[in-house]
Amino acid sequence: MKNKRTMFGITVLAAVIGFAMTSCPNGDDDGGGKTFLGNALELSGQVYMEKYTDTGIINYEKYTGNLNIREYDGGSGSITEGQFNYTIGEPTYLAMFDDLSDMFYEWDNVKSGNPNAKGTMLSDIDIVNSSDYDALNRGNTKAKTSVNSYSGTTESVMYVYVDDNITISGTGKTEPYLNDEDGYIYSDTTTTKNFSLALKKGWNAVYTKTVTKGTFTTAATTATTKYTSTVTMSLGNPNLKWILSEKSYNASVLAPPQRSLSGAPAVGNFRYKAFNRIRRRVGN
Repeated sequence: MKNKRTMFGITVLAAVIGFAMTSCPNGDDDGGGKTFLGNALELSGQVYMEKYTDTGIINYEKYTGNLNIREYDGGSGSITEGQFNYTIGEPTYLAMFDDLSDMFYEWDNVKSGNPNAKGTMLSDIDIVNSSDYDALNRGNTKAKTSVNSYSGTTESVMYVYVDDNITISGTGKTEPYLNDEDGYIYSDTTTTKNFSLALKKGWNAVYTKTVTKGTFTTAATTATTKYTSTVTMSLGNPNLKWILSEKSYNASVLAPPQRSLSGAPAVGNFRYKAFNRIRRRVGN
């Protein structure tokens, strides 16, 4: 699945998520780490491959190869022998933050304290010339699966550049989803919590956490899966993994839904993965 980047209401192909900090004028927040990162970002770290088994167990394996990264907005980098490096200063393209309701579609009553601010969001880093991998993002998932239940927590970090101070807030809501096809019943109810992001001029780290619980049953010709998820979004910059996303994913009916946790929205949604949330459901 191809991720997208949203630049304050303008969606373009290719996106970048999660940049390491170079300066830290303010303190920790919900996700830990320094959330205001200054005017320049320098990223580095070990790259991992995220592997899901048929029963939902998640393993992270170190990647040791070389990959090329798409260059845009003045940023550039590479993955060399499994080590990721990337640098970017002020982005070369900024757009008006003008379509809040669309960018934060998983929240209601989205408001901006500075509608004239311009900026861009970095969500997933595009991998080019690879037959196996699509993008690189910063996140982590912990999961526990039994014969008929699942519980897991997915975290992700996205980075937002703004050319002026701006506070964005929204009211959470509950979104049900139901799919009944060929004897397979899948339901997923997602609840987002209220958020308020006080972004400072420069780069800011935005943290999303999704807690999911699920139950599932299988028989000879039927299967039932039911998930409930709670999503919170705040300023935060914990030390998560740099994870490669594969170009294709085959899921078992027993496997948990794969979320860009944005479960994250994706600011992929600002669409979180808006701020861009991209939801990959079991069986899709």
